[in-house]
Amino acid sequence: MQNKGHLDNNPNVPAGVVRVYAYYRFLLATLLLGMFLAGFASNVFGTAHARVFLGTASIYFVLTTVQLSAQIWSRFRSPLYIQFINLLLDIVALNLLMYASGGLNSGLGFLLLVTVATGSLIFTGQLALLLAACASILVIVGAILNVEVFGRSDLTLVPAGMLGALLFVIALLFRNINKRLQDSQSIALREADQAAHLQRLNTLIINRMRTGIILVDASAEIKLINSAAIEHLGGHKPGSPLAGGRPLQSIPELYKQYERWTAYPWLRNPPISVSGTDETIQCNFASLEEEQGRHTIIFIEDTRSTAQSAQQLKLGSLGRLAASMAHEIRNPLGAISHAAQLLEENRNLPEDAVPLTDIISRHSARVNQIIDSILQLSRQQAPEFKKLNLADWLKHYANERADATSGASTIEISGEDAGIQVLFDPLHLNQVVTNLVENAQRYSREATGASWAHLEFHRHPRTLLPCLDVFDRGPGVDDNNVGQIFEPFFTTSHSGTGLGLYLAKEHCEFNYATLSYVKGATDEDDAPSGGFFRITFAHPDQLLPGKQHAQAHRPDR
Repeated sequence: MQNKGHLDNNPNVPAGVVRVYAYYRFLLATLLLGMFLAGFASNVFGTAHARVFLGTASIYFVLTTVQLSAQIWSRFRSPLYIQFINLLLDIVALNLLMYASGGLNSGLGFLLLVTVATGSLIFTGQLALLLAACASILVIVGAILNVEVFGRSDLTLVPAGMLGALLFVIALLFRNINKRLQDSQSIALREADQAAHLQRLNTLIINRMRTGIILVDASAEIKLINSAAIEHLGGHKPGSPLAGGRPLQSIPELYKQYERWTAYPWLRNPPISVSGTDETIQCNFASLEEEQGRHTIIFIEDTRSTAQSAQQLKLGSLGRLAASMAHEIRNPLGAISHAAQLLEENRNLPEDAVPLTDIISRHSARVNQIIDSILQLSRQQAPEFKKLNLADWLKHYANERADATSGASTIEISGEDAGIQVLFDPLHLNQVVTNLVENAQRYSREATGASWAHLEFHRHPRTLLPCLDVFDRGPGVDDNNVGQIFEPFFTTSHSGTGLGLYLAKEHCEFNYATLSYVKGATDEDDAPSGGFFRITFAHPDQLLPGKQHAQAHRPDR
């Protein structure tokens, strides 16, 4: 047994049908009562029983008025059983009005067709046929009463039977139409839900992609932009966030490439750096022709992945070079060093030759150190990514550094967010930070006499990526050398190999991080610094390092 609100198998009552029929009932009751009171069609309405017609029409008018007001109040969302009662009320009222007007000859019986058709549009099950049966029974009963009680012609029985049959035909026809409409509506709703699901899925996939995607229209207005594109273009700035509806001109560097591609689509665009970011990006364009107009899709890729592939090729070349160097250089170098040691041990060696043997030994050791650095880089293994708490790792590193140097050097650590995590190979991170700290302490010692370095961890204010800044008290890198400090074999020290910063940068890129030099910064707690080195780590939860699995890890080296 069904509940009040669901008397039939069509719980989704078509609101449009209910609304139209509610106004139709009210207008019909108003017209019937008004025409009877005004004397119009007096030879049709109420010809047999005027008082019955007047009473039925008056009650019908009052009921339809009240019910219309109630449905308007409920926004035509009344339960199904209310609709069923209204239809039965209409069938009874129309039969009484037809009986009071002399039967089928009044023509009021045809109004039952509208009521039965409406019932078949609202109810798709047996209730539609029940309404037709009730209407047919009342029509036939009225015809029989006219013949038996009032002695009228029995010719009215045939039209009554035909009207009853027509009511069933209308009920069946409209019920079939309604079923097809319901099936079509169900299919449409199912497809709409599936389309909405696919749309949400596509949106999620686009937002999770590491490739930035921007969709612009013919007027260069941004219609769609994903999270990766916003991150690459520095769109997280509070003052000028990137979002749909913004003009592409708000990113001048990208807009220039867009204009260049529009004019010369066959040319490949060079990598660009957007102001306010430390990333180099590669932009590719594709035209999308639609009926609504021309759109352009912009694909933005971080060149770090390309640099990673180049790094693999570079390491392979260095490996072959290092193998050759180990055979061709190290053997003669060992002979030279050994000969220098023999000369030093020779007591008959002139005093003016002793400094020369020292020069030979010192430079032999330097060349040997260069070879060791190259071999270390060429034998580089795939990084073993581990998720590290940066604050804990730095404290652990500083303690080990203090033990190794017996307290002769100072490392200060500061940071606001102790929960920052990074994804990095602990061994590589140790080598990178050691190189930067040793450089910072050396230049601080040259400037102030004290070996000092300051490590500050934080999140980048724009990209929110983890960062580690290394400060010193030295004068900073000369402006003429800033562009060369990461090149191999470049050094301003007479005892350096020129490979320290190069190896540090290579280690960072191998771990999807970047190492850069920031010029003209000031350390808050100490004397002004000419600049500092910054490691910008990849997002620990968005980086997918191939087959390596990131795992939670305690402070480790």
